Amino acid sequence: MQAINKGKIIQTAAGDREGNKDLSSLSRKKEQLADSLKQTQDSIPGKINEVRKPLENKINELSNQYSNAQHDIADKEKQISNINAQSQKELGDKAKQIEEINKSLAASQQETVNKQKQIEQLQQEIEKGNKGLTLLNQQKQQLADSLKQTQDSIPGKINEVRKPFGR
Repeated sequence: MQAINKGKIIQTAAGDREGNKDLSSLSRKKEQLADSLKQTQDSIPGKINEVRKPLENKINELSNQYSNAQHDIADKEKQISNINAQSQKELGDKAKQIEEINKSLAASQQETVNKQKQIEQLQQEIEKGNKGLTLLNQQKQQLADSLKQTQDSIPGKINEVRKPFGR
């Protein structure tokens, strides 16, 4: 049993040497990884700053563009509002003009109707006047005929009146 124990001790001592070697190697790797981690950690703020500056510049540029766009939108909304107000005013003005034109048209139509009635009345009066004139012309002709008969009969009557005086 001692021989087995002795063999185990030798194995353990040899294993310890190999274990120490592995432990030493692992320790160096750990130190290298720690150094590499430290370098990486130390370089992170610089890398962040390298990336941050262009991003901040881009953010500022986009913020300015956004601000300008908001300003443009506000200007356009104001222009649209002014155009709408102007259009509403013009629409109201046109509606008033149309209303005035319609009133004027209605008055003109009424005046036309009144003139037409006056024309009809004048035509009736002219017809009456023409009938009266025709009657007067007939009476004139009758009077003219009567006058001619009277004039034609005067020499005969004068002669009849002269006969008793002997002439």
